[in-house]
Amino acid sequence: MDSNSIKIDNLVSELKETAPDAAAQLEQYAQTTDNRIKELENEISMLREQIKHRHDLFLESFDIENSNISYTDFFVKFLELAGYHMNPQRLFIFLDNDTNEKSLLAYQWTSGNAKRLPPNSAIIHHASPSWNKMLNEQKMILTAPKSELPDDINQLINRFGLEDACILPLMAVDKLCGSFIFEATANHKYDELGICYIKILSTLLSEHIGKHTTSEILKREKEHAQEADRLKSAFLVNMSHDIRIPLNSILGFSDLLADPDLTETERDEFISLIDKSGRDLISLVDNIIDISKIETGQMNIKLETCKLLALMNDIMATYNHHPKFEEHSDLSLQLDFAERFNQLSIKTDIFRFRQICINLIDNAIQFTDAGTIKFGVSNAWENTIEFYVQDTGIGIPEEAMHVIFQNFCKVNRTSTREYTGTGLGLPISKSLIEMLGGSIRVVSVPGKGSTFYFTHPLPEKVPESLNNLHEVKALFNWKGRRIAIADNIEQDRKYMEYILNNTNAEIVWLNSDIEALDYFKKGNTADVLLMEMQLSSINGIEPTISIRNLTETPIIALTANTNTNETRSIAEKAGCTDVVSKPLNMSKLLNMINKVMKSPEENADGEK
Repeated sequence: MDSNSIKIDNLVSELKETAPDAAAQLEQYAQTTDNRIKELENEISMLREQIKHRHDLFLESFDIENSNISYTDFFVKFLELAGYHMNPQRLFIFLDNDTNEKSLLAYQWTSGNAKRLPPNSAIIHHASPSWNKMLNEQKMILTAPKSELPDDINQLINRFGLEDACILPLMAVDKLCGSFIFEATANHKYDELGICYIKILSTLLSEHIGKHTTSEILKREKEHAQEADRLKSAFLVNMSHDIRIPLNSILGFSDLLADPDLTETERDEFISLIDKSGRDLISLVDNIIDISKIETGQMNIKLETCKLLALMNDIMATYNHHPKFEEHSDLSLQLDFAERFNQLSIKTDIFRFRQICINLIDNAIQFTDAGTIKFGVSNAWENTIEFYVQDTGIGIPEEAMHVIFQNFCKVNRTSTREYTGTGLGLPISKSLIEMLGGSIRVVSVPGKGSTFYFTHPLPEKVPESLNNLHEVKALFNWKGRRIAIADNIEQDRKYMEYILNNTNAEIVWLNSDIEALDYFKKGNTADVLLMEMQLSSINGIEPTISIRNLTETPIIALTANTNTNETRSIAEKAGCTDVVSKPLNMSKLLNMINKVMKSPEENADGEK
């Protein structure tokens, strides 16, 4: 025993004799201090054990990341390591699906009897906007206290039964790809060091996902590059073959023309074959130039307005003496063009539009020996028109549908017959259609034929001015639609009646704003309501508000008020969709009705 201990013992002995209460307090303090020292020693020992576990966790995680373990097996092993070394209650990894519409439960680990989540558990992004927003901003979500969290996050927490959980984003290539949920054991309080370690875990997971994502992107790009190289190489081989065919014909028949013994019939036939081969060669060269311009961004589009009917007839005239129709009497080409489109104008690049249609029709002719090839308009909407080319040919196999629009790709559609061509017609058409603001799709059944649909914008479908009622009939067919009109001014009623009778719409005349309100109170419907805003002392505002509360029918305010801005503001507050000022203009009135008419998904003739 050292001298200090002897002195303390002597001091305690003296205190017991002279001050027994103080001695008892000193002994109690010493015992408390001794117990606290032992507690601290235990805490230090536990902390050292935690640090060792976490150190081992990270080392082992790096080891498996750098091993040959598969992408999916890494997650399983990683969660097992995290569960062993960090002693959580539950661990979950949610990963976004391909469309980024939801996160699906991909992997989970639970300790002891902790409840596992159903394998089909998912987080729907649009239903949980706060969850996705916070993670996108790379913010951490702590499930306690719940009162500080948005309702949609609390709903998820309750659904998954999360108590003391820490939720962190998983990022791959700077993009949110899922979430990592670390749920601690009961009554655990997160300290800064613990959260720091959990963040490191999420970073390791993100690194693994990012590494895999980058690898997959590079792999796909390599495959695309290899496929493009293969297609171009095959294209050059085919091109050599395709160029030689017309050249052989041109050179061969040119030599034969020098024969003085040729009959006039033979000479005409050779000249015709030379002419056809020359045109084929020009078409081949043009396609190569076009695809080169498209790929280098040098293709220019020149828009001009033309009558659609004239353009369609001009394209049809190209095939008046097509040899295949003369050779195959059971094969025909028909134009499908409804009368209602006769006066319609289209703003397009006329040369490129013709090129698109001719490419698609030539393609149909090439793969059809009997039946009918149809070319025309399949549908029309407010600002879009859809064209189609339909054939009764051999069709396209399902496995080839995804490659037919790729550059330099020729689909082998039959094993018994070779079809010539560069394989550039469809890719060129697709690119030109997209440059004109449209899109293309195909529906095909092998052995029965194919139908190619492509759209084109119609920014001028409804012109600013209409010259006569023939144009009204051609452009506005509202058969099956109902227009309610609340206006008691006789001249205006006669004017609207005269115009609207040419649209085939059903007209319901209402003599006052009160009558209009009563009409909708009875459950009646309309596709649009034209409402005179100065029918009574209350200016039609209150009835309009009441009508808006009864129906979603678009309301167009009719007004003679010269203060347009003020009128528009009042009308909008009352629930009107738009305002038309008097005196009424035929074009503006019809444009406005066409714009706000209910059921915008209906086509131009009012039929669904």
